[in-house]
Amino acid sequence: MKNFLTMILLAYSCQINSQCSIIGNEKIVNAKEINYETTLEAQCSDCYQWKIEGEASFVMQSKTKRISVVGLSPGQFKLSVSALTNKGLESCEREITITENNIMNSNPNDGKISTTTILSSNCNFPKIDFKEVHFADNQAILYPADNPTDIKYSWEIKSKDGTVSKIIDKAPKINLDNNNPIVEIVMIMETNFCMKKYTKKYPDGFWESFK
Repeated sequence: MKNFLTMILLAYSCQINSQCSIIGNEKIVNAKEINYETTLEAQCSDCYQWKIEGEASFVMQSKTKRISVVGLSPGQFKLSVSALTNKGLESCEREITITENNIMNSNPNDGKISTTTILSSNCNFPKIDFKEVHFADNQAILYPADNPTDIKYSWEIKSKDGTVSKIIDKAPKINLDNNNPIVEIVMIMETNFCMKKYTKKYPDGFWESFK
């Protein structure tokens, strides 16, 4: 009798969990905004708790049934949601794959800088750009465009040999090596509610004038 009751409880629990799902694509393109929606029916319209684990972010924090996310880099992330329904607290999750985005603003081999911006929607940053300014022999400073003071800046500097250095500073000073030039710089702008990644890819010979 005890085993029979246990089986009934397990079946009931599985039935409840199966009623929760997240609707949307299994694969998304990196840096492209996409929507997801849950089948849960919460007790109020803004009672949904969404969570992301991995290389993705919400375009805008939301507690509604429908949300928008964007991939930050190729890989995977877990999207989960929970809500208090008429049956109690229910939740579900799913794994989503982020694929490479090969579309660039320009070809880095054509002698121009190519740029990519991630999370361009619903972020109130007036200007998204930075300048490379000569500081001394084989040194430069990265100056971001003027923006509100509550923005936090960090940088990822990628060299030709594949090494990546990370710097937390608004206007960092960088060292230049002609034998191992910088090929990519990522500026990360963050507030409590939003984040943007702005990437510049540099063509061969760009840093020669900074000697």
